[in-house]
Amino acid sequence: MYIYELVLETTRKCNLRCAHCMRGNPQRMTMTPQILQAVLSSCTGIGTVTFGGGEPSLAPEVFEEFFNISHWRHINFESFYIVTNGKAHNGLSRFMRAVDRLYWMAGEQDACSLVVSQDQYHKALREVNWGRYEMKDETGRSYDEFPPYFDMKSRTGDIHNPIAEGRAIETQVGWREPEQQKPFEVEEYNGEVHVRSDDAKYVYVAANGNVVSGCNMSFRRIDKESKGNVLQKPLSEIIEGYCVRKDEEVEEEKQAVSV
Repeated sequence: MYIYELVLETTRKCNLRCAHCMRGNPQRMTMTPQILQAVLSSCTGIGTVTFGGGEPSLAPEVFEEFFNISHWRHINFESFYIVTNGKAHNGLSRFMRAVDRLYWMAGEQDACSLVVSQDQYHKALREVNWGRYEMKDETGRSYDEFPPYFDMKSRTGDIHNPIAEGRAIETQVGWREPEQQKPFEVEEYNGEVHVRSDDAKYVYVAANGNVVSGCNMSFRRIDKESKGNVLQKPLSEIIEGYCVRKDEEVEEEKQAVSV
C-alpha cells in the first residue's frame, strides 16, 4: 500500500522534560529494526515520513535502518519532516549524517524539513539556537552552515494552545481538546491501496509497534487505544481493519477526468 502520511515514533527517550509535552514522561524505548521491517514490508511507497519521538536525534540508528530497508526494498518516499529540540549531545553528528542520507534519497527534496523547536517551553535553548543552528558533534565542532533542508522559522514563536495530554495535564498548562482517532481512509487505484491523510488521519507507528490513526496523543493513550501491533499483525491488515473505503469517490473522479 501507498501511505501518504507515515509517522514513525523513533524513540520515547528525551533529554528534556518540557511542561507542555503531550507525550508524557520519557520512556527507555527505541524503535527496533524488526518493527521497521514489519512497517515497511507493507509499503509500496510513502508520501511524507515524519520521524517523531521523544527526541528523534537520540535515535540515529532508526534513521540509518530506515534508509537501509527502504533502499533494499526499493521503497520510494517523497519527503521527510523532523522536529528536534536542538539540545547538544554526543550523537548529533551521527544523526545529521543519517538525515543527510535521507535527504539525497527523497523524491521531493524541496519539501524535506528539519526544524528546531523555539518557543517559551524551550527558552533555555532558544538563546543558543537563535541566529544559527548551534548543533555540535562529539568533538565540540559546530555546524556552521545550514543544511538545505533546515527550516529555522518553522517552529519559532510561543505556543498558545498546548494539548491537554501527557505532562501538559500534570503541569496544568494544556487546555486544547485531545485529538480523537478517526478511521483511516483508503482507496484502490490501479490495483494499489492508497491510505489518504485527510483530516490529520496519519498512520502513526509507535516505538513499540502499536498503531494509531493520528499523531497528537500521549504515549499512554497510544498504547491503550492501539488498533494493533505490527509485530503481531501486518500493518496493511491493521489499516484495513480500521478504515472507510473511498473507492466510489475515486471511480467518480476517474469518470469526471475521462469526460
